[in-house]
This record gives sequence, structure tokens and C-alpha cells, in this order.
Amino acid sequence: MRLQWKMKARAKYYLVIILCMVVLYLIHHNSYYTTPDAFKYDHKETKSSALTTAAEDASTEIKSVGSKYFVDEDYFGLVKTEEEEKKREEGYKKFSFNLLVSDRIGYYRSIPDTRNKLCKHQWKTQGSHCSIIITFHNEAISTLLRTVGSILQRTPRDLVKEILLVDDFSTETNIEKIHSFIQSTKTTTVKLVQAHKRQGLIRGRLLGARAAVGDILVFLDSHCEVNSHWLEPLIERIRENRKNVVCPVIDLIDSHTFVYLASPIVRGGFTWSLAFGWEQIPETQKGNPKKDPFKSPTMAGGLFAMDRKYFFELGAYDDMMEVWGGENLEISFRIWMCGGRLEIVPCSRVGHVFRSQRIGNAQTDLSHDGENAVRVAEVWLDGYKKHFYASRPSLRTYKPDVSKRVKLRRDLDCKSFDWFLREIYPEMSIPGVREGQAWNVLGDSKKNADNITSVVSIVNPNSFLCMAVKGANEPRSKSRIVLGKCHLSKYKDWYYTDEEEVRLKHGKNRLCLDVELFYNAGNSQVRLMKCHGEKAGQQWKYHKEDERLYNPAYGMCLSQDVEQYFFVTMAICDVSDEKQHWKLKKDETKRVK
Repeated sequence: MRLQWKMKARAKYYLVIILCMVVLYLIHHNSYYTTPDAFKYDHKETKSSALTTAAEDASTEIKSVGSKYFVDEDYFGLVKTEEEEKKREEGYKKFSFNLLVSDRIGYYRSIPDTRNKLCKHQWKTQGSHCSIIITFHNEAISTLLRTVGSILQRTPRDLVKEILLVDDFSTETNIEKIHSFIQSTKTTTVKLVQAHKRQGLIRGRLLGARAAVGDILVFLDSHCEVNSHWLEPLIERIRENRKNVVCPVIDLIDSHTFVYLASPIVRGGFTWSLAFGWEQIPETQKGNPKKDPFKSPTMAGGLFAMDRKYFFELGAYDDMMEVWGGENLEISFRIWMCGGRLEIVPCSRVGHVFRSQRIGNAQTDLSHDGENAVRVAEVWLDGYKKHFYASRPSLRTYKPDVSKRVKLRRDLDCKSFDWFLREIYPEMSIPGVREGQAWNVLGDSKKNADNITSVVSIVNPNSFLCMAVKGANEPRSKSRIVLGKCHLSKYKDWYYTDEEEVRLKHGKNRLCLDVELFYNAGNSQVRLMKCHGEKAGQQWKYHKEDERLYNPAYGMCLSQDVEQYFFVTMAICDVSDEKQHWKLKKDETKRVK
């Protein structure tokens, strides 16, 4: 009996110890991430972007207009009023992305974890403190603060010394909202640094780097969202060798719908015109590129991490470059040729909004881009600069003063560009010497796949007319879409694909139903365009019970034109409007292969 009593007492003792350890672990785990108390919410990861509170609010609004659509990221852009249509329109003009969707998402949301399962969950990061530098000029508040919000959500607080928001003399960004956001985070980590005159991205980043106090600099663009455990693998590589300069894999945030999509594992290259581009990893690359860091000849430039002291030892940025453009190739060549190593770390993922078109003064920006490229060629390309000037002969007359950067290269005892081409980038094509690997490396398999669900005629029950291509000639890009008598219309048969494309069945060219996303006020022209496989203006979600064709990027529904009876247009979705009803009548009941 006494023995049994002792065993029970001992078991209770061990149980108490185990419970105490569990409680301590939970306390530590819950305090590990920097999500501010004022913004706590359930950010459980799902297979697609989870709904934020803003999306749940939108759910009620969507139902109020009579729609039976389920609510997910495709319906953040649903336009319900003329005011919202104007907001979307102005957003494209100012920012080249859908501001209506971005604002609805808010500053915090859940995104899918796009890392490979082989990525580990423990890294050697002890004692590291990062200064995260985000430079912006007239950036939309929602994209800027969601960049910061994602860092606060998904980054261990002991690794972040500061988040520096460098305002490059913005004239339209609401600075008061930034101050309010900083106060709401209840942390001293987020700081605002303001330039007293326009610097441009390059000198703006230098301003942030000089103000930084962390031992590692992390540069991010102002329209990003960091993913799970994004920072730890970057830090680990720098701790292993302070001359490692590391970049995350850059995932895609769709500029129209803000859906977060995984990007393939690729590396950076360039052309002789000094344009950056992505390319496949050579088969000779050592290790597993799904999880192991690998060398990259160049970087995209917007997102990378680097030892702070090494950044300045290596010459920081060329502060004679204007605005942005070319600085990514300049620092890439300098890293490799002057003793460093440039890597992409596949277990670090950061999403980036890739704008659909360039914003700002195109003529000025292109001028800066060309002049910056000349500085790169004159300092780093040696005799190979002849290939640059052959690609861009108009720049031959521009003669910048690059003496300081030439001296820097000499002081750093950097290697030749010939060495770079032999040892780092042997795949690069050299005119008259060797052919390089093929570009177009991200793959076009989706664009050319015959993933057809069915062949249909699209009938408007309000008019009993079929959707067809205007004119009797061979259809081509920008052909208008009209309504005609079903038995008389020549080009009235369409494929409805797994990618939710509406593709013309007949004709020599591969053409899809498309709505123009960049437009002047009131222009919602629906037309044919070459199928690109990237959704956007060519994605059409059809819900049989509502009989409507909805374009997520545009946020509106296909409709018979009110004023031009025999044309189609886009209109604010209204389930009671018979002009927006469409029947997809199948000509073939079996799946087309």
C-alpha cells in the first residue's frame, strides 16, 4: 500500500512539472511574434488568401446587392457603386493597381505559406538585429502599411531592431495616417524618416541605410507582404559569411485582384541592354534549389539583405544614379567582382505587387534608366561595354563622370568582367563568341494548354441574341464584341476553359474575351485580345443560377449595352438586371480534349 501511495505521489509530481513546462512554452510562443495587440486577429493560413475582417464586411455588402456569389479574394474587387468605380479608376491611374481591392483587404491578412515542405523551421539567428528599410514616394497607404503589417505579423520581434519608413518627399501620401498607424502598433520599432527634398529610390535607400542601427540591412519595396519565417533563413546565411548578400524568392501579388501566388524558383540574369530578367537555374547548380540557397548572377534589386558594415565597405549605392533603374545590376556586379557572393534563398518568400504598367513620368524615368545604365557599363563592363552600346546606340553620346566609382573599384581590388562571365555567368550569350541559354524562362505552359471545358454559344435571354465578333472578316485583336442573331452570326461559338477563359472557337489566332483594365473614364470596352493565360481582363467567372459573367479584376459583370443595343459592355453587377443575364448553351456535352 505504501509503495502504491509513493508511486501515485511521484506521478502527480511529474504531472505538475509537465504542466508547468507546457504553460511556460505557450507563454513564450504567444509572445514570440510582433502582432500588435490593437490588431490581433485570427490569421490562420489557408490554401488561398484568408478573408480579413474587411472581406467579411464586404460579404454583407455583396449580399445586399442581391448576389449569390460566395465571398473570396476574387470578389474583393466587386464594384457596388459609381463612387467605387471611380476609386478603382483613379487607383489604376495613380498606382497601376486596383486600389479598391487593396483598401478593402486592410493592413493585416493571411496569405498561403508558399515555402517547400523541405524548408526547416529552426535557424541560427541568435544575436542578430535587423533594420528593415522601406522607401516610398506617393505610395498608396494600404499597400505601404500592409507591408509593415505583414512584418509585424510574421517576424520574431527579437530579430527586428527597427522598421524605417523612408518618405521620399511624398506630396500625396497621407502622412497623418502613417503616424496613426505607428501609434496603434504600440511599439517603438516602426519609425518614419522624411527627406526634405525628392531623392529618388536609390538615394532614399541610402538615407535609410545611414540612419539604420541594426547589424543587418533588409531592403523591401513599399508594396510587399512577407511570408512565414521569411527573415530567419536570410539572417542565417549572412551569419555564416558576412559577405553573403541574400534575396528571398519573390512571389506574385496580382495587381488586379491582390491574390497571393507562389512564384517558381528562378535566378536573375540580364541582357546586353542591361535589362534585368529571370531565368531557369542551370542543371549544373549544386544542391536542391527547393530548399538550398543558390548563387544568382544578378538580383531584381527591390528585396535583399546584407551586413550593414559590409554594405558601406563595398560602396553602398552609386549616389550619382537618379531615381531608380540599373542600381540592381550595378550592386550585383560589384558584389561578385569585389569578393562577395549573391544568393537567392528559396526558404525565404516575400510577395510583391508587380504593377501592370509603369507609373510616373515615363519620359523622365526612361531617361534616368538609360543614364544609370551608362554608369554601370562604363564602370563595370570593361571591353564588353561595346555590346551594351550596340544594343542602345542612342546612349553613346552620354558621358557621365564615373571617376569616383572607378576609384572605388580599384580600391576594392575587384576582378574583371571577363572573370564574371567565365566564373559566375558562363551561360550568358556573348555576340560572336558563344550562345547563351534561352530566355522566356518562367514558362508558358498555361498560355498554350488546350484546357477546354466545353463549346458554348453565349445567349442574352433579354434580347435572344448571341454574343459574337463584329464583322464578317477574320477576327483579330481588338475586334469588338456584338450581339447578333444566333443563326446568322459567323463567329458565335466559344470555348469556356478550366482557366475561366472565354476563347473564340473559330479563327486562325488564339483570341479571348477581354475587358480593358486601363482606360479613360467611362470606357469599359469589351473586345477580343490574344489569350495571355494570366487571368486579369480575361478571367470570367460564370455562375449558372445567377446567369452572370463576372470579371474579378474589373469588379463588374458583362452586360448588354444600354445605349448601343447590339454591343456588350461592363456594368455594376445587379442580379435583377436582365441585360446582365447570359446562358451558356453547350454545343457539345462531352468535355473537349
